[in-house]
Amino acid sequence: MAHKTMVRQRDNTLCFVQFMHPGPEHCPDDRCFKSWNRGKHKRKFLVSRGRCVRPDGGEPAADNWEIEEGDLVFWGEWEPESEVVCRTGQRLPQCPRYIYRPYYVVPHCYKDLQNTDPFVFGGFFYGNCRQYKNGKPTRLRNLAPGSVILFGSCLSGKFVLDTLFVVRDSIPYDCACYSSIPKARIPDGYREVVVKSLCLSGRSREEGCAPEKGRQYRLYFGATYTEPFDGMFSFFPCMPHGERCEGFDRPAIEIPDLITPTLNMGFRLNSGLEPARTHDMWKSVVRQVLKQNARDCIGLNRKLCLGIEAEMPKRRRNKR
Repeated sequence: MAHKTMVRQRDNTLCFVQFMHPGPEHCPDDRCFKSWNRGKHKRKFLVSRGRCVRPDGGEPAADNWEIEEGDLVFWGEWEPESEVVCRTGQRLPQCPRYIYRPYYVVPHCYKDLQNTDPFVFGGFFYGNCRQYKNGKPTRLRNLAPGSVILFGSCLSGKFVLDTLFVVRDSIPYDCACYSSIPKARIPDGYREVVVKSLCLSGRSREEGCAPEKGRQYRLYFGATYTEPFDGMFSFFPCMPHGERCEGFDRPAIEIPDLITPTLNMGFRLNSGLEPARTHDMWKSVVRQVLKQNARDCIGLNRKLCLGIEAEMPKRRRNKR
């Protein structure tokens, strides 16, 4: 039975979205630590326990995925604390300089702390960014199940991907009241890291963050490998973490009719697509990620995998 607060599907629109967010890499506060971000959003190259898949020969299909479990490295957003695992050495263009292991400390006060959106730990979630502009809701607040969002950045005139999100379902919530999201629908870590930082930070000047009560946002839940939507699942491009310090450049994605490579900010929303067309575009992105050789930080070309799970980062008592 659908949750009583689930959005009515007839109000939604099936979309294929190119979603832009800042591409630069976070730098640590010192040699081994990065505090909870209070500034602009940036990316981190992260290591986390998780699972990834790659095709077991031939083209990707529902019945030929090979699953691997262990530490994964990937580009993503994580605004709370993290420790520097190592420096990657050579600074090739678009390769990371640092590998971070994420964790978090529940703060005494959330004032000015950034939230993390999208969120790929303990599931796939997207809940606030660019759902409002100039005080008015955007079409990102009305995405139908089966919609696909490509979260990425513009680097060197190309659109590079860090997260693909497939909408499974969604619920409305009050942006200024974290208790408006049922506890059963989200992990504790997501509530402590994202929902409370969004509702209690007071970052009122940013798009996607409205402190006044009564403004309705949508929390989207991503389809997963184990619970796909029409064969589609959310993922993040990744590699298994080896013994040496390593990194890779984010894969470039090209779909001429649906992606604008030079788009720097905002989003491109393609609506009115048939489900079959959306599914074909999802498969196109999967093929491009898997076939693209990613340059690692010592100049070798390696094949990417699709990250399908990442463990929720540990909650700690102290920042160090």
